[in-house]
Amino acid sequence: MLNGIEIASNEDVRNIFNDFKNAPLRQQPVDSMEHCQIKWNTGGFAYGGIAFDCKVFDAPSNKKENNLKDYIFAGYPEDKYFLSATAAKGILRRADNQKRQLFAPFRKALERLSQAELAKAI
Repeated sequence: MLNGIEIASNEDVRNIFNDFKNAPLRQQPVDSMEHCQIKWNTGGFAYGGIAFDCKVFDAPSNKKENNLKDYIFAGYPEDKYFLSATAAKGILRRADNQKRQLFAPFRKALERLSQAELAKAI
């Protein structure tokens, strides 16, 4: 039982999940290793020994109209939303220890920020 509904067929799945309504739905047992050899589509789930999958659209089916300006804060952000010099040093140290190459402008900004603490002390 899933969401209070017994799943016995593809039609049951289509009634529960909107993304599966209009897409070709594939059903396969998962009690053998055969299902591991099949490439999964972009959406799916396994329940009761059966795997259901289908291609799911990238965009939502019910578009919501929102305006970005409703979510943008016009004031100055609080200090807690900024990286400290110590945090910048830690990011650089971990990147160097793991031999990771940071995006050059990001690395330069972190280096400048990590030295800002030294400038304040002088």
